[in-house]
Amino acid sequence: KSQPFPLLKMSAEENQTPVEAPAAEAVAETPAPVVEEELSLLDSVKEVLKQARMHGGLKKGIHECCKALDKRAAFLCVLATNCSEPAYVRLIEALCKE
Repeated sequence: KSQPFPLLKMSAEENQTPVEAPAAEAVAETPAPVVEEELSLLDSVKEVLKQARMHGGLKKGIHECCKALDKRAAFLCVLATNCSEPAYVRLIEALCKE
């Protein structure tokens, strides 16, 4: 593989001569074996939520969730079991049923 710019040998002399770059050895990279493991439902949901958060698709909080559900842009809605406000629970359940 040729270099786009020749490498120069730097020395105290003003005379700089181009030097060939050492050839990189061709190494056949083998992909790491994919280990499939059985995930529980909870682990699967955690993985999906983590991926959605990384790609900017996770909506959090009542306001963001209501907007996404109202636009019918949500694919999954997870409501915590410890939500103590019954009005929030009814609102989210009603929007999910639409």
